[in-house]
Amino acid sequence: MRGRKRLNGLRRGDSIVFHRGYTNRTLTRRIEQIRVIGGWDLPNEVYQFFKCPNESQFFEIQFR
Repeated sequence: MRGRKRLNGLRRGDSIVFHRGYTNRTLTRRIEQIRVIGGWDLPNEVYQFFKCPNESQFFEIQFR
C-alpha cells in the first residue's frame, strides 16, 4: 500500500501537513483517529469513486 511508510508511525494528536503540489500552500491538521479500511468495507458510492479492486486498502484519517 502506497504511503504506509509515511503514515505508520502517526498517532492521535500528531500533526499532518498537506502540500498542494509544488506550491507554498499548505494545510496543517491534528489527527483525531487513523485506521486502515479494506475495499470490501467501503460504501458502494465511495468504492465507485476510487475504482480499485475490493482487495485494496485505504487509510481513513479523522481530524480535529
